[in-house]
Amino acid sequence: MIFNIIIALIGCITGCTGLIISIYRAFLERGKLTANVNEDHCWYFPKVDEYAASVNQAVVSVLLINRSIYPVTIYKISVQCGKFDYSYNPYPDDSISVPSSTYFLGDSPVTLHINTQSQIDLPYVIPPFGVYDGVLFFPKFSSENSNYVNIKLQVYTSRKNIKTKAQIQKWNAEKYTSKIKIVGSEYKDHNQGQP
Repeated sequence: MIFNIIIALIGCITGCTGLIISIYRAFLERGKLTANVNEDHCWYFPKVDEYAASVNQAVVSVLLINRSIYPVTIYKISVQCGKFDYSYNPYPDDSISVPSSTYFLGDSPVTLHINTQSQIDLPYVIPPFGVYDGVLFFPKFSSENSNYVNIKLQVYTSRKNIKTKAQIQKWNAEKYTSKIKIVGSEYKDHNQGQP
């Protein structure tokens, strides 16, 4: 009788161990892609491509991390802004230059330069435990005109689709030049005699 109990205990322990290993493998094998948006390097701006059908275009800086033991294939990326979805398409050149009407101590307007060499070509495969860090260009974007716009980044993969929320800032050169004040002679004359 004791022998039967020992055999039953060994069978129970073996079965539980197999179940734990199966659950652990299923946890490792599931699609686990995370997306992080660097909001300091996300802008929307008036279109730089004269043939674009929209008023604005946008750039989103994103970090994609594959935390599974299998590769993940990304076949579509879009941003949702309000009721509309805008699809990602790579910018045709290695950099984008967005001029502004604001001048910074000279004759040339302040220009935002964005390096686009790290863009994704879809479909894109992220290897197991791999990372993608780069920029996404959206040739069509919302016609809003506020300083910040809320978006939802959507990444479509062969295993599981993910969404993350972020904010895009409007490219405004005055934000970068407003810290410098030029004091003219009128200001000095007007404030003469004051401490």
